[in-house]
Amino acid sequence: MVRRGVSALAALLLVGAVAGCEGCRTPAPPPTSEPPPSSVTTIAAPDEGADAQKSRGVGWYPNVEADGAQRLHLAWVDADKGDVRYATTVPGGSAIEGGVVTVEAQGAAGAFLRLGLAPGGAPLLTSSHQDTRLFRLAYRPADRAAMKAAGADVDMAALPPLPTTSTKGEPVSLLGDFVAEEVGFGEGVGRGAAVGTDEQGRVIVAYHSADDRLRLARRPADVPAFSASAIGVLEKRDIDGFARGSIRARTEVLALKDGTIVVAYVHDVATDARLRVAVVKPGARAVVLEDDRGATVTVDGLLPSLSVRDGILEVAAHDTRAGAVVLRTIDLATLTWGEARDVIVHVHGVAVAARRQHGWYVLARVEGEGVFLYIVDERPAERGGVTREVRRVRLDGGGQQRDAWLDLAVRRDDRPAAVWFDADDKSLKLYAP
Repeated sequence: MVRRGVSALAALLLVGAVAGCEGCRTPAPPPTSEPPPSSVTTIAAPDEGADAQKSRGVGWYPNVEADGAQRLHLAWVDADKGDVRYATTVPGGSAIEGGVVTVEAQGAAGAFLRLGLAPGGAPLLTSSHQDTRLFRLAYRPADRAAMKAAGADVDMAALPPLPTTSTKGEPVSLLGDFVAEEVGFGEGVGRGAAVGTDEQGRVIVAYHSADDRLRLARRPADVPAFSASAIGVLEKRDIDGFARGSIRARTEVLALKDGTIVVAYVHDVATDARLRVAVVKPGARAVVLEDDRGATVTVDGLLPSLSVRDGILEVAAHDTRAGAVVLRTIDLATLTWGEARDVIVHVHGVAVAARRQHGWYVLARVEGEGVFLYIVDERPAERGGVTREVRRVRLDGGGQQRDAWLDLAVRRDDRPAAVWFDADDKSLKLYAP
């Protein structure tokens, strides 16, 4: 068991300028519609016959990613059992393909669970085990063929037999044909973790250590990304010597084509948290940039997103004090913040944004109202800059939740995929129109 503290309406458009307005009154909500029939589905729920009053729920730490084949990859925790689950959908759809896979089922597994994809759409999972205090990276060796076909540097030689348990930190065999490598150890290690790969498929994990450092673990360049010789081999380095992680927030990591690694994360200071961005260029020390415009979040959680356009890094994050998802930019050549703090959308509550082709999607728990997907369309303004047209879809009517268990992905055809934990029926929901 994991432990821790009507029919669719016509979509109208609301037009607003991009300039931030932190001291202004929040405008009226944008036009709201109901989701199309069958576009919201329950992916996982407590076992039938389970005591609803005692159930903690199924769908904690929900994650969604979209691959090049238009499949959705989902990962979550069954908090009643303490199990880590993983599943994929059929290409372009929301139906589960091949059943749900249990990755780990020994004790209180799955804390701070994060999902990333390696080349070829191969799943990478990081999570902390609260009994053993181990923070681990899990993947399937059988996915190496798909990784190699997608251009990753892999060795197809068979892996040696691995134990199912270990107290010495060596790699272990999990369920569902997954194996796991230890990344860190200690109480609370792995808070705010993020996982991804570079273009060669070499894994990159950013995480908060037990003693409040932000660390980066990655596969060395002199071994294949995944192979018998590489398993258990990770280079680790400190990125930020003091960055207190929070269970209310998470980290994002992005590997650029030139080898630069960007990490957006939180330094949680008592009642406030500060958004920080670390830029690690090849062969150089990390440059840490803190949002210089004050506190970013108080108690609701920070779920930043990263995207790059023409050498400009875009950092979108919810600002509780502004009551909005705010866009900041960083010039990657000079490593300086842009002047503007543009409001993408006004919203009170926990929110995560994702860049789409001509705008943004924002998934938010709106205080007292429920879960909404905001569709933000951008277009050039007459006097420069852009204007934004906003509408939203009501996905869930429950309005009392305050957790940050929601995630968002954009498919190749620009359609959204949203997952969240529904505390009313204690289940994992998916919106994939």
